[in-house]
Amino acid sequence: MASTVSQIIEDIRSFRPMDIKFIQRCINDFLDEKYHNGIPNHMNYGAHIERCPKCAFVHFVKNGFDYNHKQKYRCKDCNTVFSATTGTMFSNSPVSFDTWRNFIIGEMNGLTLQQQSAATHLSTTTCFHMRHKLYAAVSSIQEKVVLNGNIELDPAYTKINLKGTKPENMPRLSKHRGKQMLRCPVCKKRFVVDRGQLTFYSHQEEGKWDQLIEDTFKRVPLKNTAESLSISIYTAWRMRMKLLHALEQIQMETVLSEEIELDEKYFLNSHKGEQIEGVEGRKRGGKAKKRGLSSEQICLPTVIQRGGNAYLQATNTATPSSSDIMKLAPFISEYCMAWLDGKTAYNRLLEEKHCGKTVLKDHTKYTVIDHINNVNAFHRMIEEWYVWYRGVASKYINRYAALFVLVREYSGCSAQEIVINIKRRLRQFSDYFRVIDMLTTDLFDYSIS
Repeated sequence: MASTVSQIIEDIRSFRPMDIKFIQRCINDFLDEKYHNGIPNHMNYGAHIERCPKCAFVHFVKNGFDYNHKQKYRCKDCNTVFSATTGTMFSNSPVSFDTWRNFIIGEMNGLTLQQQSAATHLSTTTCFHMRHKLYAAVSSIQEKVVLNGNIELDPAYTKINLKGTKPENMPRLSKHRGKQMLRCPVCKKRFVVDRGQLTFYSHQEEGKWDQLIEDTFKRVPLKNTAESLSISIYTAWRMRMKLLHALEQIQMETVLSEEIELDEKYFLNSHKGEQIEGVEGRKRGGKAKKRGLSSEQICLPTVIQRGGNAYLQATNTATPSSSDIMKLAPFISEYCMAWLDGKTAYNRLLEEKHCGKTVLKDHTKYTVIDHINNVNAFHRMIEEWYVWYRGVASKYINRYAALFVLVREYSGCSAQEIVINIKRRLRQFSDYFRVIDMLTTDLFDYSIS
């Protein structure tokens, strides 16, 4: 006994102070200074049972023996049957205390499972289970630690390691696409590194998304895009809808100031790609049934900052009211100078924003300064794209409106510059948009009669 104690003391002397404190916690909290080596763990614990491990009731009686001749006890309060090692890391472990002591020392010295197996004469699997029992016991101690005084806080991040996990049991994202997962130190929620981005919830790799962005801005037909990416046309369409919805988030951050031009653009309503009972489809190049600005016309009020960005949004059908125009208020700063064609629906917006205005009834009033040529040129560009698309379903009009704004903004840029800038701006937003949401979420509401 004395030689064993001396050996333990000699081993401890070679440890760092931090290691000594850790061993002290492990041994003092889970073992006892009076435990003896070489005998089963349940005999070591037998004389030190104080309460029921389930309800902590202090009154219990002996309740026979198990098949290993281990004494069992029964709680008088909750009737739980337990043994001396229940609730400890020695539970269901035939390994002696002496072996456990050597194993803990080996863990403190960073031994591998193979080295632990050789030192304890146990199998690698047994050492693996012992290691996790030990770590779970130490974790229970750590949870009870209360810090006081001056403390320092800093989060730590670790990579997800699937070592030893069978392929059929791996998480879906990790098994198929190998996406890095992170964990929030505050709410403990786990999430993939690209959550809220285009590649999130997508089977397609980032390179295919880059190609899709480039093709969308170059007006490549959807069929050709699907062929180049080796995907179906429907998959390419869904990817485009996800991209356009993300571009809407970029447009929502637009704030126009200084000199602005305002005007509206109208398109015939369209239910392209959808059959509505009782409503005949309009042939290509068809005209409205009603004359003038009727409910068949989708109104897209447009605001352009001279030498700057633009904002375009479908707000209503037919002629816009002042309430419809007020939907543009979050995207216009105060004290601007506005040029418009005289529609009175803009008066309320400009008054609330304290903006000056110049009304231009027709082209004869245009001068070098007084004109709305910028917004007219933007509308001509939209018409070209609209004709090339052979019409756009009206419920998706705002998604394409965001695309038109960015096409104007990046006109003259190379395809590579467009892809880089779009991806950079999208990283600032988290757009959780699933396939099931594409047909039901964030659509322009209109009626067809």
